[in-house]
Amino acid sequence: MSVRIFRLPLFPLHHVLFPQVPLSLNIFEERYKVMIRECIEQGQPFGVVLIRRGSEVGGVATPYSIGCTARIVEVETLQDGCMELLTLGEERFRLLEQREVEVRLPQGGTAEFSIPSAYQSYLVGFVERLEEEPCDRESLQSAANEVLGLFIHYLRCLATYTDMPLPPIDLPNDPELLTYFIGALMKLPLEIKQNLLSATRTQERLEMEEKLLRYQIAQLEGYAGSEEWKPDPETPIIPDTPQLITRMRKEDWKRYFRDGRN
Repeated sequence: MSVRIFRLPLFPLHHVLFPQVPLSLNIFEERYKVMIRECIEQGQPFGVVLIRRGSEVGGVATPYSIGCTARIVEVETLQDGCMELLTLGEERFRLLEQREVEVRLPQGGTAEFSIPSAYQSYLVGFVERLEEEPCDRESLQSAANEVLGLFIHYLRCLATYTDMPLPPIDLPNDPELLTYFIGALMKLPLEIKQNLLSATRTQERLEMEEKLLRYQIAQLEGYAGSEEWKPDPETPIIPDTPQLITRMRKEDWKRYFRDGRN
């Protein structure tokens, strides 16, 4: 997108979307059906933003300021009027301003007893593209190769833990894209995923992911907290992370390993 500041319909979710990562959605609220139809008619994406406060359904939620545009790849309208979407993350953006757009919902009822039209709102943002800072490609590739090796080991640990076969692994070689895929596929608290999405340097995301992978591998292998590996007290992840793996049942990990996202 060449325009520096542009208008973007927003879809707040309890999910962090990364560039070049697919996202399937079931659209059942009337306000979002209207929004999606407009996006399809105009050939434009919408923005996926993580909810800071509020819920996905009902009122207007308060989102984080960094999100990712979602391009509609496939759409299927079901008999009940709901829509099944397949979207693909495109590029990150910073939310500068947001407004509520009121939409009129279809009138219901019968010819004898009509139900008055209702109104609902969805968010529209005025956003700018979040640019990636330049970096030394040679040193990045070396760090990316190390993180890629850790991530493959992480998947193997999950496969062993869940007694499931390791699925085919097809990850990008580009360091920037690799950090997006790993951020999307790792089982992490949403706040950490949001931090990864918001980082403007690939090197920073690689360093964060290396620490997260080492910690989760250690827990999966059953020796977290031993002398073999200890977290750096100077750079804690967040309080929720140490309990993340031990809190999840094997069935939860199987579902995560099969579905590939939170």
